[in-house]
Amino acid sequence: MEIDPSARAELLASVPTFADLDAGTLRSLATELDEQRLADGDVLMRQGEQGEALYFVTSGELEVAVTGSSGRPVIVDSLRVGAVIGEMALLAGNRRSATVTARGPASVARFSRAAFDRLAENRPGLRERVIASITPRLERVQLAAVLEQWFGVGGDDDQAIHNLQEATDWLRVPAGGTLYRPGDEADGMYIVVSGRLHVRPSEEEGTLGYTVGRGESIGELGVLGGGRRSQTVEAVRDSHLLHVPAAVVEAYPAVMGRIARTAVARLTTPLRPDHHGNGLSTLALVPAHRAAPVREVVALLEPVLRGSGQTLVLDEASVSNAFGGSLPERGSALDASLTHWLNELEAENDYLILLGDAGDSAWAERCRRQADVVLLVAAAGAPPSEGVVPAPPGAQLVLLQPAGTERPIQTAAWLERTGATEVHHVRAGDGYGAPRLFRRLTGRAVGLVFSGGGARGYAHIGLLRAIEELGIEIDMVAGTSMGALIAGAYALSNSQEFVERGAVMFGDRKRLIDRTLPVVALTKSHGVTQTFMSIFGDVRIEDLWMPFVCVSANLFEAVPVEHRSGLVWEAVRASTAIPGIFTPFVKDGALLVDGAVMNAFPVDLMRELVGEGTVIASSTMAKSPPRDGYDFGPSVSGWEALAQYLRPRKRRRRYPTMVKTLMEATSVGSKHQSTTTRTIADLVIELPVKDFGKLEFHRHEELVELGYQHALAALRQWLADGALAAPG
Repeated sequence: MEIDPSARAELLASVPTFADLDAGTLRSLATELDEQRLADGDVLMRQGEQGEALYFVTSGELEVAVTGSSGRPVIVDSLRVGAVIGEMALLAGNRRSATVTARGPASVARFSRAAFDRLAENRPGLRERVIASITPRLERVQLAAVLEQWFGVGGDDDQAIHNLQEATDWLRVPAGGTLYRPGDEADGMYIVVSGRLHVRPSEEEGTLGYTVGRGESIGELGVLGGGRRSQTVEAVRDSHLLHVPAAVVEAYPAVMGRIARTAVARLTTPLRPDHHGNGLSTLALVPAHRAAPVREVVALLEPVLRGSGQTLVLDEASVSNAFGGSLPERGSALDASLTHWLNELEAENDYLILLGDAGDSAWAERCRRQADVVLLVAAAGAPPSEGVVPAPPGAQLVLLQPAGTERPIQTAAWLERTGATEVHHVRAGDGYGAPRLFRRLTGRAVGLVFSGGGARGYAHIGLLRAIEELGIEIDMVAGTSMGALIAGAYALSNSQEFVERGAVMFGDRKRLIDRTLPVVALTKSHGVTQTFMSIFGDVRIEDLWMPFVCVSANLFEAVPVEHRSGLVWEAVRASTAIPGIFTPFVKDGALLVDGAVMNAFPVDLMRELVGEGTVIASSTMAKSPPRDGYDFGPSVSGWEALAQYLRPRKRRRRYPTMVKTLMEATSVGSKHQSTTTRTIADLVIELPVKDFGKLEFHRHEELVELGYQHALAALRQWLADGALAAPG
């Protein structure tokens, strides 16, 4: 039905959004209007539908409802004559964020997006004026789902929604900004409406923290106990929060109970490193250099993301087109609307990918501020020249390796040039590495840890056979001593057979024991050094497809050393340098010895690597079966001990050999520590190797088979219990 032409301009002038427009603009707008009548209960638009028009109410009343995760519609607004609805459709044509229904007979006037674009091109400020008028409602729509989730208000509680909105405060914290610090007044709690924040419980270096994302709360103790803040909370990205005073929470007993449970859980649950935590929604990919293959990486990563959920890719051109041909200026009304629009798209999709450009452009800055994780993309084959863009704080490097590449290249140079501390490798062509990148980013990575244990470590290889048979994808490996050799060989090859060949080579007595005058050690250690060089060649840790870390001990400074870079063979050689048996490994003037001296079972390092991912820990540190105690005095003659071997077994006096004493002494200091770190693994497989000696390398076939049978049963049961998602 057409509106009376003489009343169109007058009708528009009565709407606050258009009231300040000149008469000529009003007449131009009026020519694009058409009218739609609604009966009681008619639906004007549905949540999730694609929006292509703006409406304003000309008569009657409309009800705005948002359906949250519970499936219940929540009334967030009532629209009467003069109200505007569906404005974001004029800017970007995004999906409707709410369902609008007539409450009694009503009528609306309609503007199509195409008509609005034509008019906005010739009317400076029109777009900004429309957006300024709708921003408060956009905020209310985003708040509605959070309020329904936390306070349980249903579709007939529209007054309760409004009361909550009036009693709470909407707060924006920019990326890098601080919400509160220790000592600040605890004046309530916060609910994250959009964005991501990092919570650091203590200022002490090395203290673990955690992140909170959309729908989660922080500062609960400010409601339960008041007083002062004891944590530091910073925004990882631009974030919007709802500040809820204690008095508001006290009026909702169910909310108080939920807060109490959350607070107790955080106080009693061991914290896990969270830079790979769950909750990731928005990725930003930005180039590290001119012609960096950002779109090629996205093309390889996007199918993996789509296999896990709905994914949307945005670049500057698509966003600019949605906002009138250019990006809004920071701080403007359109800039605020862009943030809300991106937040809505994030809520509509499981993953949002933002394609940035090089340098400090407005769009690159927007990508960094909006993203949960920033990925700096570079072509591994390109020289890391002066034009390389430094990694933004917290950004991770993605190196696209040339198609057919067997081993990643130039990683160390790219890390040094960009300043990134973490790297992911993806291969062009077949996309090898893209699924691992996805799992690492989304807290779904699976890390495998191998303990020390000498020859008993051969049982780890049986575990690898079982893992390969069951199709479990391993994303990261860590180990100490014999476990370092197993982990390093698996990271290099991703093959149980390769690991077994290398481990058997290491255990060859002719290579293992090259005796010398025992001044520095019992052996020259030339054999083991050559073995490791033969296995690993000149491959660097940074150039492994699979992240790897192993542990040695600094002999004089009495600190563990984590090997995360450098030549693989050097790291493994240091981690296996049993004091007194093998010569210490010298690195930068320091003497490095077997890591089992300080951390024989580095589950803690793996937990740091995978964050909220899964840690499978393989232990060959079983206690040996009890034997009769030793019985000799405070001094022993070596000649006397040797003579015992010439006597009948029943008449011998038992003495521990030097090698046995040194082997056992190596791990004494870390046994208590390894017991503690097991508690942060998701699955600990205790391989039953107590009947095998740590020096019985000749029994490798038995140990591999034992490890395989035991691990296969344990892993099958674990998978049957639903502890791990389907492989891949």
